[in-house]
Amino acid sequence: ISLLIIDSFTDSINTNTTKKKADWVLLGTGRSITMEEGSGPELDALRKTIDNSNNLNGVIASLKMLYDHNVDANKPSFERWCKTIKTEDLESLYFGYYFACYGDVNLVGRTCPDPKENKGVGCNKTSIINTPVKSMVKFENTEAEKKFNELLQQDTTYSDTKIKSHLIQASDYIAISYSDPTLYTTFIQFSTLPPNVVDKYSDLLNSLAYINGFYAIDPQNKKLKPINIKVYPNNLNKTILSKLKVYIDVLKTLNNDQYSVLTAKLNNLIADSKVSYIYPKTTCPECGAEIPEEPVESLLSLLFTRAQLAQVKSL
Repeated sequence: ISLLIIDSFTDSINTNTTKKKADWVLLGTGRSITMEEGSGPELDALRKTIDNSNNLNGVIASLKMLYDHNVDANKPSFERWCKTIKTEDLESLYFGYYFACYGDVNLVGRTCPDPKENKGVGCNKTSIINTPVKSMVKFENTEAEKKFNELLQQDTTYSDTKIKSHLIQASDYIAISYSDPTLYTTFIQFSTLPPNVVDKYSDLLNSLAYINGFYAIDPQNKKLKPINIKVYPNNLNKTILSKLKVYIDVLKTLNNDQYSVLTAKLNNLIADSKVSYIYPKTTCPECGAEIPEEPVESLLSLLFTRAQLAQVKSL
């Protein structure tokens, strides 16, 4: 059965030259998107780039691929696009691309339970199962599912997302402005920093990703005075280093308790997405045992694995 599925899929590759598209939702960001399928060689090139890059550059390479295949009208530049998508939606971006590529024939490798560990039930064999792609979506609750479906009906023409800012009072004299992290603040803005700076200040950079600015508190007049961060219009590297220096100076004014509370708040700003992706419960085609639901640990890894299945016919 599995080989018949692969035969059919390979035949469709040979006869269909129209690129498939899929609409999907970025639930945290609050908008719908349209993604267009890519090619096997493209994914293979991305895999090789990731294998030969550090983690940050590997993520940026994958973001550029996602950007290239986001076909919403009025799409802005890559950097602006990254500034308007919340980090919590990264897996949904991957899934939108996955849906465009494989929504029609979604071949997934599933392993039956080991009978030695499952009270004698199962065969421990791996099968390639054609799985309805939407069965891989799991919502936190009915409200999230309702919101998702409402957004899915909206026009995918690009519109700027407004990311709200909030304030944290770090001490009696310092307040910090922060926003929900975006793809830009989490990944792009640090890509120009030298590796030794990234390694030395990795913990601070994790927090800095969410910080917009710093303020001195005037308790008598109940006012906030912005603490200046020097901006270099044509040099992101210098601007980020300037922001990092101010952050370090601010942290030096805090006692141990204040520092612990602040960093704990900042490091927990990435919200848990209200939509997750799973391998759904299914039946083993070999022995009929139930294969239980499992989480998809990485949509990017699933993309690479699924792309390789299309090569089985030619091996």
